[in-house]
Amino acid sequence: MSAKNVPGRVWDYGLVHESTIMSHIARGPDGRTGYERMTGNTPDISEMLDFDIWDLVWYHQPGTDTSEPVRHLGRWLGVAHRIGSDMCYWVIPVSGVVLARTTVQHVTPLELQVPELQDQVKEFDIALRERLSDSNFDLPDIYDMEEFADSEGRQFLMKDKTAYSKDDGYVISHNGNKTPRQTTQGWQLSVQWKDGTSDWIALKDLKASNPIEVTEYAVGNQLVEKPAFRWWVKDALRTRNRIISKVKSRYWKTTHKFGIEVPKDVTQALAIDSKTGTDFWRKAIEKEMLNVTPTF
Repeated sequence: MSAKNVPGRVWDYGLVHESTIMSHIARGPDGRTGYERMTGNTPDISEMLDFDIWDLVWYHQPGTDTSEPVRHLGRWLGVAHRIGSDMCYWVIPVSGVVLARTTVQHVTPLELQVPELQDQVKEFDIALRERLSDSNFDLPDIYDMEEFADSEGRQFLMKDKTAYSKDDGYVISHNGNKTPRQTTQGWQLSVQWKDGTSDWIALKDLKASNPIEVTEYAVGNQLVEKPAFRWWVKDALRTRNRIISKVKSRYWKTTHKFGIEVPKDVTQALAIDSKTGTDFWRKAIEKEMLNVTPTF
């Protein structure tokens, strides 16, 4: 990509394309590709034969009922898997907005000998590089962070300047009612993984993946009245309580299975053996403990 002077803004497409090529190359003593080892299927490389990253191409823009398709200049960025039909490709036009197109053709060397097209290609490249310039992607200074720490000084929560304050945590609906603003903007939580490492994860992602854990964390750290938590934490608590109550009621209502009385604890199990004059539950407990004990 350096040799072709590919703008850094689209290097992620190049890396994906390179990874796809590597996974379709046979390596190792068995002469199999990584794709075949993982899926068991013979890889199809036909999508990767015609183009290389940042090739100059024509892509066709579908026409209307009364007009013919129009072709435009673009740069090829890779295979668009799981979009459209086979042989669908990522193409970036002069607008800088990546498109998925199935009708893509090379700009041939013969075409590039035409002076008019040479000028068109030059204008296209200048305009596209200007559009992808880093100066067009300056982010606002939002990283003036407010940090929260526990009693031992460990940082666990962080919000930036885009987070709504308590005064701005409400919106006025069309009928004049004041309702909590539904947003988690600007908030991050520090998550520690099983291997001991930690990362800052956006609250919106943690809310979607682990709502109950985040809810209990917010309650325990007195964050419930913050705008990012206020609009959903109480509902999540009610949902958690309903689930627990239903599980408990279902568990305690189950007294028999297949006509056999099911105990709730060891004492009740031994009492059932005494009442029926058997030792089935005692033997079952001993067998379970024999199998489980080595694990611990």
